[in-house]
Amino acid sequence: MDTPTRKAEEPFVSELRAPAARANAEAQYNPVRFRQMPAEHGGFGTAHRLLERGEPSDEFTGMLTAERANLTLECLVQRPEWCRFFSTSALALTKKMTGGRC
Repeated sequence: MDTPTRKAEEPFVSELRAPAARANAEAQYNPVRFRQMPAEHGGFGTAHRLLERGEPSDEFTGMLTAERANLTLECLVQRPEWCRFFSTSALALTKKMTGGRC
């Protein structure tokens, strides 16, 4: 697992925010708390914090209900450009949670 750099932080935060905006527009789901978290914890801090819980977030459950798993943090961290910043166990959890729906 690589340590996130400042250079990677800004694009990762943008990648976090884009699905949240799409969730609101396309699935009528407004993940208010999730939108606030990157300002408080940074992008990678937010992702790690949510994944360390080991259970689906409310936002994730909302997106599954709307059949939009592709808009979740759990799918985002599986992308090749971001997965190197997450542990093997965190990635295994996201794959289990998403069930290949990314």
